[in-house]
Amino acid sequence: MSGGRRAALGLVLCLATGVALVWWTLFSPPADARSELSAFLAAHPGLVPPGRAVFLIDLSRPSYLPRGYLLRPETGELLSVMHVAHGKESGWARVEHVSNVEGSHQSSIGAFAAAEVYEGSHGPTLRLHGLEPGVNDDALARAIVLHSADYVSWRSIYDNGGRLGRSLGCPAVPHSERARLLDALHDGGLVYVTWRAPT
Repeated sequence: MSGGRRAALGLVLCLATGVALVWWTLFSPPADARSELSAFLAAHPGLVPPGRAVFLIDLSRPSYLPRGYLLRPETGELLSVMHVAHGKESGWARVEHVSNVEGSHQSSIGAFAAAEVYEGSHGPTLRLHGLEPGVNDDALARAIVLHSADYVSWRSIYDNGGRLGRSLGCPAVPHSERARLLDALHDGGLVYVTWRAPT
């Protein structure tokens, strides 16, 4: 192989490695979030019935990065990655505060059981039951649900100066992902929201 071809091949390999690293950084669940989810599932065997999925949301990441990960719990297979909005009183681009209080308009964290799908003000919506007393058990009273919204998009990030639009506390997702999520989660799936307070 000539020197020119070797140089071209080296450049291609460097570019491919760079793209792979960027993809891994942007679109793979952070190790600490995945470890937290794994520990929760290990402590609650059988919580997620066969055929249902887990939606891991890492609110420690800023809203301009994808931070929602649809996973197959049995294998950890990554099924989809997407943006997720946080509550408007939780912070600008990053979550700085979380709450379990009705009317706070802040995001809730912890484990939520996915229940039925109903027709809400944002279209088909997934009802969530908070499973952790004192952490998210007021989710029903607060109407913390999984829905899609126009403000969860790349366009919204541009329009809002570098962040997603924000919800009243719900983990809102892109319209393009709604059907996939609701189909995978309804009636038994798990929504797990993790967050590490800024230091």
